[in-house]
Amino acid sequence: MLRSRYRSDATVSRRSAARRLSPARAPNLRADADFATQRVERFLILAGDMARRRTMLLTLLKLTDLMIVAACLAIAGAFGAPAPLANAWRSPLQMRVTVSHVLLAAAYLMLWHVVLNVRGLYHSYRLSPASRELRDLLTAIALATAPLAVAGSALGFQTITPAFLVAFVAATIAGLGFGRRLMRVAAGHVRRRGRNLRDVVIVGDGGPALNTATRLARREALGYRVVDVLTLELAASKIAREASAAAIVGRLAAILDEQPVDEVFVAFSLEEAQPLIRPIIALCEDLGVTLRVIAQLAPLDWARASLDALAGQPVLTISSAPPESVWLVAKRLIDLTVATIGLVVLAPLFLAAAIAVKLDSKGSIFFSQTRVGLNRHRFRMFKFRT
Repeated sequence: MLRSRYRSDATVSRRSAARRLSPARAPNLRADADFATQRVERFLILAGDMARRRTMLLTLLKLTDLMIVAACLAIAGAFGAPAPLANAWRSPLQMRVTVSHVLLAAAYLMLWHVVLNVRGLYHSYRLSPASRELRDLLTAIALATAPLAVAGSALGFQTITPAFLVAFVAATIAGLGFGRRLMRVAAGHVRRRGRNLRDVVIVGDGGPALNTATRLARREALGYRVVDVLTLELAASKIAREASAAAIVGRLAAILDEQPVDEVFVAFSLEEAQPLIRPIIALCEDLGVTLRVIAQLAPLDWARASLDALAGQPVLTISSAPPESVWLVAKRLIDLTVATIGLVVLAPLFLAAAIAVKLDSKGSIFFSQTRVGLNRHRFRMFKFRT
């Protein structure tokens, strides 16, 4: 959603200079100071309301996750009970609850809270694909379930059986996964209606900056509202570019002082725009504003871009290989299972083929070939000699 007109740095500098040089404004300095004070007060009130609203929604999400985990424990207790499955649903209701049970459950829910926070599941996934959130969720479930397996085997808890662990993992994946998906759908619906929006400022070249603003405006489900677009022509001379960069940074600082801005998008060629990007990064770091840098690289046809970190520095990774996700793990398990079953079933046929090869000619039964696999890794394959 575009809320303001696009203004170039030249227009901004001319208007600000006209306001500074106007003699009619000299007697009204006190009124201007009072107006600025009121504007700052309104800004602080609005920012505080937004922060309280987001804190309340985040707290509600955390409580919902803990309630889902508690419900999954009860479901797992029903399936892991030694009673018949038809009467399994009664076992959690008939179990004697002691103070130690309550303390252990509270400690375990606190562990879940810590794991979910450490894995970043309460950070913003506004621009992230659903697969990344699912991967973080599966990792958190594995980390939080491991202590249950250890407690069941080392401490001798009779209720923590293999059936209990399988049921608990399946229930948490279904419950938390469905809850996150439902939250994404609800958040997109709310943002399309103009609520839960994040105000952003875009700084960049004329074309990339306007393209970024257009994309954010079209994808209403992301919930970004463009406050202003500050454009800088990098093709100008060095002196003009430095003056324009100073005007852009000054205008950005004024915008961040005047109103609550959640994020700043930078859409520049990184090599040419280093003198401008450095002060923008410093400004956003000082004010605690999220900064997103849009890399102007060659168009990607089928490769994917992902962000990693190396010693605290962001690293943009571009790869056309399949992502290492849960689907690759599932495919690997299927490959190993099917291959093992095939080897066992076809073992008599392989034995007959080996005998036939040996009787037909002298030499080895197998010969090897070098093949190229995933990420161009070489491996050796064995075949019957013909």
